[in-house]
Amino acid sequence: HWEVVAPGHNFNLAHSGGLNGEEYTDHTCMMGNPLYTDEIGKMCFNPAKNWQLGWYGDKYVEVDPLLNSLSLHTLVGIGEFNEQQQQPVVVKIETGTPKDYFVGFNRAVGPNAQNDEADNEVTIVQVEGGEGHHYAQSYLKAHLLTGESYTIDNFANTGQPLTIKATYINLSTSPGTASIQILYGSDLHECESSDECSDDGIYCNGVEMCDTSASFPGACVSSGDPCQLGSKCSETTQSCTACDEVTLELTTDNYAGETSWDIKNNFGTIIDSGNNYGIGTHTETISNLQEGAYTFTIYDAFGDGICCSYGEGSYKVMSCGKTLAQGSSFGSSESTEFTIESSSTPLPTANPTNQPTNAPTSQPTNTPTSHPTNAPTNPPTAGPTNQPSNAPTSQPTNAPTNHPTNAPTAQPTNTLTNPPTVTLTNPPTTTPTIQPTNAPITPPTAAPTSQPNTTPNSQPTNSPTAQPTN
Repeated sequence: HWEVVAPGHNFNLAHSGGLNGEEYTDHTCMMGNPLYTDEIGKMCFNPAKNWQLGWYGDKYVEVDPLLNSLSLHTLVGIGEFNEQQQQPVVVKIETGTPKDYFVGFNRAVGPNAQNDEADNEVTIVQVEGGEGHHYAQSYLKAHLLTGESYTIDNFANTGQPLTIKATYINLSTSPGTASIQILYGSDLHECESSDECSDDGIYCNGVEMCDTSASFPGACVSSGDPCQLGSKCSETTQSCTACDEVTLELTTDNYAGETSWDIKNNFGTIIDSGNNYGIGTHTETISNLQEGAYTFTIYDAFGDGICCSYGEGSYKVMSCGKTLAQGSSFGSSESTEFTIESSSTPLPTANPTNQPTNAPTSQPTNTPTSHPTNAPTNPPTAGPTNQPSNAPTSQPTNAPTNHPTNAPTAQPTNTLTNPPTVTLTNPPTTTPTIQPTNAPITPPTAAPTSQPNTTPNSQPTNSPTAQPTN
């Protein structure tokens, strides 16, 4: 044990604590005091220490969940590492603080065959400082089998959870692999469609959607920062504006004191600067820059840059995720111009618009579209169409038409026409005609005729009297 721990300290490695928070109890790592005999010793370091050592070429991945809320990775173990592989050995989860997280696959084969804890599991380690680049105590936070997950409830003091899930561990291949899912802004709520994912009310982490790319059912995730690279999201105005800050990531060579930098505006005035660095990686953020043109310049006092004769230094200048300048090999200095746009004009969103188009559209197309096409279309065609054609059409034609034709027509023809003909026509003909003929004619004939008979003549008496008498 001490034959490995002592060289570990010489490599600037600190101790490794375990799940119980003690200083030496991470038994997935040689710096956790796991072995108590000289007869065995095939054991390596944990992911945080492997990141610090940098022994595995370019097989490292860094993830910033605030910029990318969902990421999927396939890891291989140190025990089966080779230069030709494509998969990383460590994934670093950036917290924006010195206390970052590191994820690895603790494959118990080869030089790690006598590992003492969490064989063939995904391991999660956090450092107490140094961002994984410097001497710092580390602690094992979790080890996961397939399907298990570890959640940080308040990731980096954002108020949002971050979950690391071991989606699949495959030991049947060489090298063996472990697939992981890193999810920010959700509690890993399982879903089959985006309709099952509720809006978390936070504009700047994008829209909530169901991601089924890794497994089905999938998980509800936030699409991430809705603003395009180089722009800044405002939760207050719920819009994207021009970025007014730049971030410098500087890794020095072995002569860190020779390195310095500054940022000047277009009048040549120095806005900010840095120097007197120690060996290692440093991050500087320059905020509240006004609209206009600027120049970033990095200097090396000796004139040989920061790579690669005396260490592998590098620098990168970014503005809200957009790279403005980067480099490593230069002479006495290297300058790059960049521009800060006006922050008064809202910029178009990049992520939420594209994200719902790619992810949610595919999901509803396969499930909801087929469902309404087969079910709702056929019922209305067969059911409602035939029903109104046979029932309503026949009913109004046969019933309403015949009803007024047979009943109303016959009723007025038989009932109303005959009564006036039989009753009303005969009475006036028989009664009124006879009554005036017999009654009125006789009285005038007897009275007036007798009076004028003597005087006028016998002519009217014979002729009219005989006629009305019969």
